[in-house]
Amino acid sequence: MGNQFQNIIITGAPGTGKTTLINAIRRRGFFCFDEVSRDVITLQQQCGGNCFPWDNVLGYSIKVIDVMQNRYIWDCTDRVYFFDRAVPDVIAYLNYYNSEVPDSCFKELQKFPISSTLVFFAPFWDDIYINDLQRPESFADAMKISESLFETYSSLKYNIIELPKISVDERVDFILSKIKKLI
Repeated sequence: MGNQFQNIIITGAPGTGKTTLINAIRRRGFFCFDEVSRDVITLQQQCGGNCFPWDNVLGYSIKVIDVMQNRYIWDCTDRVYFFDRAVPDVIAYLNYYNSEVPDSCFKELQKFPISSTLVFFAPFWDDIYINDLQRPESFADAMKISESLFETYSSLKYNIIELPKISVDERVDFILSKIKKLI
C-alpha cells in the first residue's frame, strides 16, 4: 500500500467527540474499532462490578486490555485501521491515577508500533463536554486526563496531530487530508 501509517488512533480527553468522529469515519467506509473502555464501564455498571477508572483503575485497565486482546484482530489486507482510543490511553489513565502499569499493557502496546501508528488528539473542549453514566469526570478532571493522555502519547514517541475544534465532518475531512498526504 505504501502507507507509512496503518493504525490511526483517535484519542483525547473524555467528551471531546472521539466516538462521534469514529462513527463519521466509519460512515465514509473506513474500518474502525469501537472504544473498549466505555463497553467495560457499561458492563461493570450492569453487573454491579467495581472495575472503573475512578474506583479501581488497575482492575478496570486489566479488563480493558483483555477485551482489546480479543477485539483487535487485524486482517492481512493493506488497510488503514481507526481506533477509538488504544493501549496508550490505558497507560495514561493508570499514570493519571498513580497506579502501576501491568505487563499486559506493554505486550498489547506492541500492536501499535510507532512507525505505523498515527495519533489524532482531540483536545479538551468545554463547549461539547457532557457528563453521562460512563463519563462522570468533572471539567477539571477531564482537563487533567487530557494532559495525562497527551503526555503519555508524547513520552511513548507517537506522531501526534491535534484536531481542530471544528464540526465533525470538518474533522473527518481534516484527518483524511492528513493521512492522504502521508500515504
